[in-house]
Amino acid sequence: MSLGLNIQIEFDEHISKVTGGKCTILGADIAEQSPSTKSKYTAINGQLLVGKIPETLGLPDILGKSGKSKVDLLKIDIEGGGKHFFEHKSG
Repeated sequence: MSLGLNIQIEFDEHISKVTGGKCTILGADIAEQSPSTKSKYTAINGQLLVGKIPETLGLPDILGKSGKSKVDLLKIDIEGGGKHFFEHKSG
């Protein structure tokens, strides 16, 4: 799971490559991603989500929307909001 994409998905592409494309990459950001980023995410078997982390898109929300029950690897780049991501309870 990669939080805080900001149209920068090199990390996500790298993880897909080193795992042989065997893991599902979940990406989330406050803003809709560009058509290019969407295309690249599709190519790595990824799923993009849009929402303000953690206010409208917390961990339970992301897991629920993706149909996943666990996360193997988590990258957070949400400008100091990482602590709040884990403390926030979804509505």
